[in-house]
Amino acid sequence: MAGHSTPDPQVLVIGAGIAGLTAAFVLQQRGVSVRVLESTARVGGRMTTDLVGGRVIDRGAQFLSTGYPMLSSLVRRLGLSSEWVRTTPWTAVVREGRVIRFRYDDPLSSLWSGLLRPQEIWTLARQSLGALSTVRRPINDYGRWSDVDVTDAASWYDQQFGPWMTEYLVEPMLQGFYFQSPEETSCALPRAIAGFLTQGAHTSTLRGGIGRLPSALAQHLDVCLNQAVLAIEPQRDSVAIETPEGWIQAGRVILAIPAPQALQLLRSTSEAERLLLSTTYSSTLNLSLGLDGGWRPPDSLNDVYGLLIPRLERRRIAAVAFEKAKDSARTLDGHLVNVMVDGRSGAEMIAWDEARILQEILQELDRWLPGVSGAVDFHRLYRWERAEPRSPVGRASAIAHYRAVASTDQRLLLAGDYMSMPFTEGAAESGRWAAHRVLHHLGQDVA
Repeated sequence: MAGHSTPDPQVLVIGAGIAGLTAAFVLQQRGVSVRVLESTARVGGRMTTDLVGGRVIDRGAQFLSTGYPMLSSLVRRLGLSSEWVRTTPWTAVVREGRVIRFRYDDPLSSLWSGLLRPQEIWTLARQSLGALSTVRRPINDYGRWSDVDVTDAASWYDQQFGPWMTEYLVEPMLQGFYFQSPEETSCALPRAIAGFLTQGAHTSTLRGGIGRLPSALAQHLDVCLNQAVLAIEPQRDSVAIETPEGWIQAGRVILAIPAPQALQLLRSTSEAERLLLSTTYSSTLNLSLGLDGGWRPPDSLNDVYGLLIPRLERRRIAAVAFEKAKDSARTLDGHLVNVMVDGRSGAEMIAWDEARILQEILQELDRWLPGVSGAVDFHRLYRWERAEPRSPVGRASAIAHYRAVASTDQRLLLAGDYMSMPFTEGAAESGRWAAHRVLHHLGQDVA
């Protein structure tokens, strides 16, 4: 990782999350000089990892997937394939007070697990043929889902299947992964994920933590840390960037930071940009608990990686992840558990003091993990005010429109999780898209 270099780069990328680093890496591999400015002291954004007491803690983003084409390709190109680890395929959902486990990689297991009633199974089988007609669309380009971005998830799933589908399959997933309710989320997002899950992809991670991927990318790039940007002004032949040290000029800029921050930096925006830059974010807390060697999870959660708790069953906790089932090497002595609250609780609790948060979460967690509150060796709390971009009806359509009207000589391009699917693979895809637009203008062919 380098500091400032000369001569000035052809492209300046603002933001060293996975979107910005992917964009810079794609450009650098095609011979374009590029520099990345990052306002904080580390790369990765929400895709970062801490090592605490010999235990690996993913601070924000929790997993990868063998079905992520962009990130899988980057892992291979960076020589990290040997560090790729598949998690256990077992997951669990609470229904009527019972923890029900099944294999996410076996669609039939949710049928014999007891999660669904016989009539619900019949409805699911009958309706799924039409619902999965979109299965072959790309999982990482949200703009390609604009034609089904027409109504909210609760309305669509209630009508197509019934409220049981919304409450016990869709809502737990949306809150456990994105901290958003089905009423505020377009049906395009869960429909895309449902199609993705039928393709046989496996949840995975990297040995040593998910943060290894952005760190490996940064090693190949000119990244300037602790470099604040105060304002951005696109001009006819360049882009002016204000920093604490003064104004600098860049031929092209890829702005790869969360939408609210990007909006604050831009002095002027187009209508297509404003629509996307108005994207709001859900909030959550990620509480990592290191547990002593004497504690054991209940039998119903043996070898389960993720437990999802529906709103009909929870108070605040939306998801619990067991790191031994994610990667057995992560915690050789005792257990490491990651707990995430739903979006409503995240917004409410994010300003609470740490002791109050710990007490509130442990009190509820004891219901599902008996004795856990008395087995905590250490804890780490991560507050994510901007955890995930919201995906209301219209965001996929807004992305498709932006990409359609972005001119080939556009000096500033937007990238980030709000510019594609709202997870790491989507953010990386948005970075690649922006890089390809730059390459196209420079006269380079792109696949």
